[in-house]
Amino acid sequence: MNSLAQTDGSDLAGEDGGEALDLGLSGAPGDEADATHERYRASQDLLVASRIQRSFLPTREQVLGGFRVSSEYRPAHGVGGDFYDVFEGKDGSITVVMGDVSGKGIAGALVMARVSADIRRLAPLMESPRHLIEQLNRRFFALCSDDLFVTAVCVTLDAASRRLTVCNAGHLLPLVRRVAGTVLTVGVASGPPIGVFEDPLFEDELFELELGDVVLLMTDGITEGLHSSQDLLGRAAIADLISQAPASGWEINRRILGAVAAHSAEHTLDDIAILALDLTADPPRLGAAPFAEAQQLC
Repeated sequence: MNSLAQTDGSDLAGEDGGEALDLGLSGAPGDEADATHERYRASQDLLVASRIQRSFLPTREQVLGGFRVSSEYRPAHGVGGDFYDVFEGKDGSITVVMGDVSGKGIAGALVMARVSADIRRLAPLMESPRHLIEQLNRRFFALCSDDLFVTAVCVTLDAASRRLTVCNAGHLLPLVRRVAGTVLTVGVASGPPIGVFEDPLFEDELFELELGDVVLLMTDGITEGLHSSQDLLGRAAIADLISQAPASGWEINRRILGAVAAHSAEHTLDDIAILALDLTADPPRLGAAPFAEAQQLC
């Protein structure tokens, strides 16, 4: 047997009684191998979690209820707290919910999964976007701690009546890009984020769409894409990008994401979600309703 395996270390000291030589026999190679294995396992777990989370999201490109739907999701840390979903109603309308959990990473992803499950359970029973937001708030307020909340926006779009109904819970305002390039904000009457108050006031707002309109929903990772100078890519810059882009949701998404990547020097600090809906069909108008006034950005 190798004698080094039996020594107590005294024979490795110098002749003058100095400290024993450090030959690196403290198990460092094994420790390094264990650490590498743990990093590998963590990366694989994150990969699986990312795939599971993306399974909650709808198809990136689809056509529903007379609208072409285009979406992109880019978490900052493999998984994240942004979410969105799309549902088609029995009357041919479609409902979209987008939100942003106050946490990021694994914690945000877990809350996102719970909220997404609640949305899928409640959406078929909802009477209006306001009704869905109110139901989500009741469930979330009862379950979550004071420092956890969700911003969300729910919209219902009807291609037949060209009606857009919006209920906003502290989220970024939806945008509408007209064919001529005008960009409008809708859903100005925003209530508080979900989970902050037990019984807050939420409102439905109605807007009239035009053939060729593009409706855009996004999370604040878009507006808070940071440049090295710490300048924000704000709403005005995004509205300008949307105005100059072709009237195509897919192309608008592509240009916005490209601008955010360039503006943030490829260092994304927040999750990013963006969804565009092109009003492509031109069915007969089915009636009228009082419409709210949109705010023009550019």
